[in-house]
Amino acid sequence: MGSLWLLVLLQACAEKELPEPPVEGDTGASAPVDADEDGWAACGGAGDCADNDAAINPGADEVCDGVDNDCDDALDEGFDVDSDGLADCLDAEDCDGVDNDGDALLDEDFDLDGDGFTTCGGPGVEDCDDDPTSGVWVNPDADEVCDGVDNNCDGEIDEDAAVDAGRWFRDGDGDGFGDPESEVVSCEAPPQHVSDSGDCDDDAFTGGDIHPDADEVCDGVDNDCDDLIDDDDESLDAASTSLFYADGDDDGHGDSDVSLSACDQPEGYVAAGDDCEPEDGEVSPSAREICEDGLDQNCDGEDAACVSLEGELDPAEAAEVVIYSDDTFATFGSGLAPLDWNGDGQLDLAVGSPSSNLGEEASGTTFIFLGPLAAGAHLASETYEAAIYSPDSRDYFGHPRPAPDLNGDGADELFVGCTSCTSWGIIEGGSVSGTSEAADAISVDINCYAILDLGDADDDGDTNWVCSAGASHQLTLHDGLTADVDATISDADRAYAGLDAAGGGDLDGDGVYDLFISQPFLGSSGVSNHGAAHFVAGPVSDMDIADSDAAVYGLESYQEIGYQVAVADLDGDGYQDYLAGSWYDDTAHRNAGAWYGWYGPLSGDSTVDDADFAVFGLEEDHALGRYPARAADLNDDGMDELLFRSITDSAGGYGAGAAWLFYGPFSGTLDLDDAIDDGAYLEGNESDRLGVGGRFTEDLSEAGGAELLLSAGYGVWDGGEQGGAVYLMLAD
Repeated sequence: MGSLWLLVLLQACAEKELPEPPVEGDTGASAPVDADEDGWAACGGAGDCADNDAAINPGADEVCDGVDNDCDDALDEGFDVDSDGLADCLDAEDCDGVDNDGDALLDEDFDLDGDGFTTCGGPGVEDCDDDPTSGVWVNPDADEVCDGVDNNCDGEIDEDAAVDAGRWFRDGDGDGFGDPESEVVSCEAPPQHVSDSGDCDDDAFTGGDIHPDADEVCDGVDNDCDDLIDDDDESLDAASTSLFYADGDDDGHGDSDVSLSACDQPEGYVAAGDDCEPEDGEVSPSAREICEDGLDQNCDGEDAACVSLEGELDPAEAAEVVIYSDDTFATFGSGLAPLDWNGDGQLDLAVGSPSSNLGEEASGTTFIFLGPLAAGAHLASETYEAAIYSPDSRDYFGHPRPAPDLNGDGADELFVGCTSCTSWGIIEGGSVSGTSEAADAISVDINCYAILDLGDADDDGDTNWVCSAGASHQLTLHDGLTADVDATISDADRAYAGLDAAGGGDLDGDGVYDLFISQPFLGSSGVSNHGAAHFVAGPVSDMDIADSDAAVYGLESYQEIGYQVAVADLDGDGYQDYLAGSWYDDTAHRNAGAWYGWYGPLSGDSTVDDADFAVFGLEEDHALGRYPARAADLNDDGMDELLFRSITDSAGGYGAGAAWLFYGPFSGTLDLDDAIDDGAYLEGNESDRLGVGGRFTEDLSEAGGAELLLSAGYGVWDGGEQGGAVYLMLAD
C-alpha cells in the first residue's frame, strides 16, 4: 500500500498537480509542498521554480519582465522583436522603424514633437526639426511657407513653391506698378519687382507717368491704365483739356457763349471763340473786311477805311513793308515767290538777288523771309530765315519760283535757278535755315522756267505738276517730288515751247486742269518768230504742241507773241481769259511791246487781230511784254485786275521803270496813261528798274488782306547803295 502511494505522488509531481489527500488511515508518504499556493509544488525538474511567488509556475504565461515566469529555464522568450538577444522589456528603443522595447510604438523616442515623423528617416521622410516647440509644423508632409524655415524638410528654404509665396511683376519704369506679362512667384520681391500688376506701359523711357494712379490727360495715351483714352475717360483731368466753341455758321470761328472742354475738337466746334456774329458766316476775324461799307466783317470793332491802289503812287511811300539790300547792285527783288516755306499755314516770301555777293562777286542768292511781315523797313541781311547762294562768281543765281507741296509734308517747295550756272532745281520746303550752298540745298535737279500746280490730278495722293522748260523746247508732267517724267509736250519746231506757261486749274469749265503754253519763236509762211500761245485741254499725255486744242498767233516777224502768258477771269463770267505778251511788238513804237487778251473759253485758232483787248508800250524799247502780267480780284467784284510792268520806262528818269494797275472789265485798246484815272500808276526813280519783280499776294503782312509786291532791282532805301528793294503795298 505504501509503494502505491509513492507512485501516485511521483505522477502528481510530474503533472504538476497535487493528488487528492490520502484517505483516513492511509499509511503512504507525506504530501508535496506548495508554499505559494499557486497549485504547483516546488518539486525538482518541472516543478514550481519559484514557490514563493504565485505568479511564477510552469503554467504561468511568460511576460517580458526579466523573470522565468513559466519555469522553463528561459527568460522573456518571445519578447525579442529585434532579435538582438535583449528582451524587449530590457531593450532600449532604437530609431530603426522597429518596436525595440515592445511597447507597440515605433521609434517613439525619436518623434519628440509628435508630428508623426522621426529624426531617423531618410530623405523625404526624416523630420528636420523634432523640437517639441518649434518642430510641430515642420516635417516632410508640411506645406512650405514663407517664414525663413525649411518647413517641408527638402533642404530648401522659402522656395518659389511656398503656398503663400507672393506674385511679383517687373516695374521697369519705377512707377510702383508692374507689367502683368512679367509675373514671378517667390517669397521675396526680386529687384525692380512689385506686387501690383496694373501697369499698361512699363517702358523705362515712356511709361514712368503711365500707371493706375496717374491722372488721365489729353495726350492720346491711356495714362491711368483703364483702357479709356482722353475724352472717353470720365476721370480725365479737366486742366489738360482745351476749350472749344460752337461754330454754328461754319466760318471757323466760334461763339464765346457756347463752349465745352475736350481733348479733341468736337464736330461743330472750333478753338477760337472770337466770332462777333456767330450766326453770320460772312462775318468773322478771318473774313475779308470790305472798306467803308458800314459793316465790321472782320470783328475788329470798326469798319475799315479804304486803302486802295489808285492814282499816281510812289511805291516807297505807299509801302506797308519794305525789304531792302545794302549789297551794292545786288538786283534784290529780281524774283518774288510767296510760299508757305515751313508749313505753318502762314505765307512766307522768297526773294531773288542774282547779283548778290554773299558767295562770290555776283554769284547770286535767294533769301527767304518768314511771314507775317511786320510794318516798316527790314534789312535783308539781318532778317532772313534762309539764304541759299551759289559759291561761284557771276553765276547770277537767284530766280525763285513758287512750287506746290510736292512731298505732302505741308510745306511748299521752292524752285531756284540762275542765269549762268547749272544749279537749277527744287528745294524742299523748310529744309534750309541760315546759309547754304545751292548744290547742298537742291534735292531735285531740274530746269524749269515756270512750275504749274495741277493738284492731285491722277488721284494717287501725290501732287501733279508741270515743268515748263522753254530752252529744251518742251514741257514735262511729273507726279510728286521727282524729276521722273509722266508725259511730255514736245515742240518739233524747236520754237521754245514752254518758255512760259499758265493755268494748271480748270480753264474751260469742264472740271479738268488745262494749260496755256507759250511758243514765242514759232515762224511760218515766211514770217519769222511771229510766235504763238496754245491752249491744251487736260488731262495731258505725250503730244506735240502743234496738236493743241486752240492757239493764238502773232502776225509780224519777230513779234514773238507768247514770250509771256497769263490767264485771268477779266469779265467775271467764270471762265478764264487768256493773255499773251510780246517783248518786241512794234504796233505803237519800235520794240515797245504789247499784251493781247482773248476772252474765254478759247477755241480754234485766233490772231492778235482777233484779240478782245490790247495794251501797248508807251515808248521805244518799252518792252512791255517782257515781264509777266499779274492778275487778282482786289475789289471783290468778280473780275480780276491786271498789273503790267516795264523796267525801261523812263518817266521817272533813265531806267526808272514803272507799273500800271487796271481794274476790269477790259475791251478795246488800253492806254497805259489811263491807269492814273482807271487804276494806279506806280513810278520808279532814276535807275530803280521798278517792276523787275511783281506779284499779287494775300496775308503776307501783319495787316493782311490783298497785297501787291513790287520790286526795284536797283532801288535805294535809307541812303544805301543800289542794292534793290521790295515794296509790299496793301491792295484792298
